[in-house]
Formats: sequence, C-alpha cells, structure tokens
Amino acid sequence: IQEVEQKEKLDSLINYAISTTDIGIACYNIISGEGYATEFWFSNLGEKVNKSGLIQPSYINLKEGDKAAITDFRQNLIKGKAGSFTNDIQLQNQPNGRNKWIRESIFLRETSEASGPVVVDINFDITADKVKEIIEERKVKEVHIAYQDSDRFINSISHEIRTPLTSIVGFSKMLLTEQNPKEVENITSIIKRNNNVLIELFNNILSIAKIDSGLYKFSKDEVKLNGLFRELKTATVHMLHNEKRLTAKNIEIFAEIPLEDNVIVTDEWNFRQVMVNLLSNAVKFTKNGTITFG
Repeated sequence: IQEVEQKEKLDSLINYAISTTDIGIACYNIISGEGYATEFWFSNLGEKVNKSGLIQPSYINLKEGDKAAITDFRQNLIKGKAGSFTNDIQLQNQPNGRNKWIRESIFLRETSEASGPVVVDINFDITADKVKEIIEERKVKEVHIAYQDSDRFINSISHEIRTPLTSIVGFSKMLLTEQNPKEVENITSIIKRNNNVLIELFNNILSIAKIDSGLYKFSKDEVKLNGLFRELKTATVHMLHNEKRLTAKNIEIFAEIPLEDNVIVTDEWNFRQVMVNLLSNAVKFTKNGTITFG
C-alpha cells in the first residue's frame, strides 16, 4: 500500500511539473505508434495534437539535417543498433516567422521482437538559450574581425609613417653637406613638407574614432600638382634608393610635369599618400626599366 501511495504521489508530482512547464513528454512504440504524449510534446515539435492515441511524428517543420538525423536514429533503433538520441534541433516555418530551437532526447525504454522498441521522448524549448549563444558567437566573430582590422591598420600606418620619416632623415643628412643655396632651399622645403605630412598623419590617427563613427570629413584644398609631383619624385626616389629597391632592379622614376601650373581641389594629404603608394607598388611589380607618372 505504501509503495502504491508513493508511486501515486510521484506520478502526481510529475504531472504537475509537466503541466506547469513547457517540457514535452511522450512514451510510445516506434513501430505501431501506440502510447501517449503531452500537448507540449506535440507543440514543441510543431505538430498537431493527435488524440487518437497514435504517436507518429512527421517532423515536417524540422530543418532537413535534423529531420534526417532523427529518421536515421529511429531506423537504427528498430534494427537494434541504437539506444538513445539527444540533439538540439531547429524548427522552421513558425507562426511568428522566426525559427525555433528545441532539445530532443529519445531513450529506449524496452524492446521485443514481437512489438518492437518502446521509447521515452522528451523535448523542451531552448530558443532563448540558442539566441544568446548565437549573439555571443557573433560578438566573438566581431572581436576577431576587429582584431584583424586593427592588425592591418597597424601594418598600414607603419608604412605611412615610415615614408615621410625616411625622407626627413635622408634629406636632413643631405642638408648637412649641401653648399648650393638653391638646393638647400629645395631640401628644406621637402623636409618641412614631410614634417607637415607626419603631423597630419598623427592627427588622423588621433581622429580614428571619428572614422569609425563615420564622422571623418575630407578636406578640400587647392593642390598645385606641378610642385607636388616634383616633391613626390624627389622624396620617393630617395626613399626607394635608401631601401635599395631601385638600385637592385635598375629602375628609374620620371615625372612628366607641364610648364603651366595645374591645380586641383582635393584632400592633399590623402592624395599624396595614394600617389606614394602607387609609386611604391609600381616599383614592387616592375622588374626593370622606367616608371613615369604625371
């Protein structure tokens, strides 16, 4: 009598737990479909409640891969080659237009040659947990992408800083030995220009937050191309000679500059950096001969 009372009490607790949560429970014969299932079990799978007493899930709303996995398990279970199945499966075509995730666990309760396997099938909604997991994975990917972007930025900015620094150091050494007043004036002008490039570069680094937020604004300056191209040729040739990139390939750089002044309106610093990079790449991909710009 005491065992019966305890069993009834336990059954009562289980039924109460089932009725107050979204856990779905079913117990049925895999082959005949005879058994029982709670309403939550049907709704968690997106199935219509079958009140005929036959439990024969169609898995029609399951993602193809998940449907195939459960179907394979059921077939192996009938063949006696499987005992349990637990997996997170995805349901599509939900009324709210969103996908739904459930955790499906199927356990072999008993089996016989005459009637086949009887299973206990438990499922419950884990959509909220899956959404959090997907968001976390997305954040990890975003951090990884940000790290890669940062690494590329550092490599790029190192090159951008090296270009004017190399010119400043090289022309400063030339200034120590140059006697021609005109050349001294020309060299001083190049050093000053590269010094301004460095200052502008550091200002842009400090303004990186504005770039990230989309607030960075390009300046519009009147740029005299004739003088700029002369400076570019002198500074670039000197830089590449120091790196032994011109002498190793026997390359010469020429600037075609017309007699009349040519003026454009653009962001001078960015235009200058684009030209330096183009010339540097031209040297990189030229085996020998000449490079002409203008």
